[in-house]
Amino acid sequence: INERIEDSAFSFDTSPFADIFVELFADDETSLQEEYQKYINNYDTSRTCLKEASKRPEVQKFMSEMLQRTQNFPSIQSFLITPVQRLPRYLLMLNDLKKHTPDDHSDKENLNKAVEQIQRITNQINSG
Repeated sequence: INERIEDSAFSFDTSPFADIFVELFADDETSLQEEYQKYINNYDTSRTCLKEASKRPEVQKFMSEMLQRTQNFPSIQSFLITPVQRLPRYLLMLNDLKKHTPDDHSDKENLNKAVEQIQRITNQINSG
């Protein structure tokens, strides 16, 4: 996915970009929609479990060792929140891109679809 996004980003004038998001968040079994829903539904439970586990000395020791080894990487809490923050970030990015894309651009229709899909998914997730 990252390769497709990077390839498209450097040739946006000629290469479609939004189709990547349309495919990822389509209304079918191959999309990420269901996985996002599951992840976000379990996010609070995961945070609580991590908080409880972090009270145990062996877990504290392990996490401390991992933080020392991975000094340039964020904490496990940061990794947990990343997917939760990603959909709103995608929505902002795609809305901005849509605003700056000419109506006659080949990607305009897919940008509209991608924004609609991600907005719908975000609304569903927010409503529980």
